[in-house]
Amino acid sequence: MTSDLSRRTLLAAGAGLAVTGLAGCSGANSSSSADCETTAVAHGDGKILQSVSAVPEDGRVLLSVSFSNGKQASTDRLRVYDSSGDLEYEIPTGKRRNYLQTIGPRPQHGRLRVVSMKNGEETDELVVDFNCWVDEDSAFAPETTGDATES
Repeated sequence: MTSDLSRRTLLAAGAGLAVTGLAGCSGANSSSSADCETTAVAHGDGKILQSVSAVPEDGRVLLSVSFSNGKQASTDRLRVYDSSGDLEYEIPTGKRRNYLQTIGPRPQHGRLRVVSMKNGEETDELVVDFNCWVDEDSAFAPETTGDATES
């Protein structure tokens, strides 16, 4: 009986790890850093775009896009659309696996749709929600003046 329970526990743990691994590969995961959080809310087949995340850099937010290994050849450009569907950025691609695009100053939040393109056709997409804030104690927090007076 004990060996059956241990075996079931081991199989369940292995299945859980496999599902977690697949979620990460398909871009269905979440990422978080000290100042930014990114959550994938929708994705295409996940064969080309591995991940999209917001990354804090100094006082700005960068969009980081990573291709699945060897799949960057399936793309000649990336298009980044805002939550209204307007094209914000178009990034020509080459042989690199990772691309960064400045999307603005912190604090910033929103939803972006990243589409990989090849010869004018969409090859994959990944939609993410992101939230990047400024810690009040950081060097990038808006300055406050001590000039306020009470009446």
